[in-house]
Amino acid sequence: PGQINEFLARNGGPGVQHLAFLVDEIVPSVLEFDARGVEFLRTPDTYYDALAERIPSLGQEVADLRKTGVLADRDEWGHLLQLFARSPFEQRTLFFELIQRQGARGFGSANIRALYEAVRRSQQPSS
Repeated sequence: PGQINEFLARNGGPGVQHLAFLVDEIVPSVLEFDARGVEFLRTPDTYYDALAERIPSLGQEVADLRKTGVLADRDEWGHLLQLFARSPFEQRTLFFELIQRQGARGFGSANIRALYEAVRRSQQPSS
């Protein structure tokens, strides 16, 4: 079962899965939201190991992105930085996203797999 099927099952049918909030500067925004108690999905450290090679003209410090868990992608128009919050709801349905566009028009398709894995980890019961 994929992420959509899992959402439909937990939600009891169709509904809004996530809301995205456009921000001017994602790293300070993440730190501010975190200070206010918003929990973000953690991105595996290995995601950042090849990030500078994958997106050489990123314009952001990879260390800052790693520290905050921000994902990065690019398309022919520019860069996209994004981070997804853990759902604050018991059913783990609706979740939130912070997104900073640096010209990019896409949705971070290279990050979909990383997001899916992060979402799956967040939905596992913590011990």
